[in-house]
Amino acid sequence: MEQFVTAGGKELMISTDPRTAHVVISFKEGGAVPQELSGVFTSRVFAETAIRTYLGKKEEIANEPVVDEADKAKLKWEKKQAKKAEAE
Repeated sequence: MEQFVTAGGKELMISTDPRTAHVVISFKEGGAVPQELSGVFTSRVFAETAIRTYLGKKEEIANEPVVDEADKAKLKWEKKQAKKAEAE
């Protein structure tokens, strides 16, 4: 069985509710799961897909470059100045 671990190091586990046969996702250590992983799933495959999607999105967000707003404004101003100089 594949193990799923969040970027924060919390392990996710998939279990079946014996009363309803629905599949739920929870943290092994306990606590509330993110909104994207809450609720019930009709099969283990759907639950695993939800976890992979959630972890993939979090990884993409973590890999995005951080843009400093001051640097962004400075670049915009420099481009504007260069266009002015070019027009003159």
